[in-house]
Amino acid sequence: MMRTVKDTVKIGLAGVILEDQEWPKKCGHFEGKRVIPMNKHPGKIPAAVEAHADTGLVITARTYARAPLGLEQAIRCGQA
Repeated sequence: MMRTVKDTVKIGLAGVILEDQEWPKKCGHFEGKRVIPMNKHPGKIPAAVEAHADTGLVITARTYARAPLGLEQAIRCGQA
């Protein structure tokens, strides 16, 4: 994660989106999405924040947990 964010800053992109969907990714409207375990995704956020080093890079995190895990679990994922 840190290398990806540093490379993103280096090439001048404005932001990154951190997702919790497993590969292969599917459009949000398709069934069969899988998400990484909730305890792994939040760890990406501090690593990305540390790596962006006050560059102004916008870091957004999102979850695809609603379809495979339900609304309440998706809310917990989002809060984490």
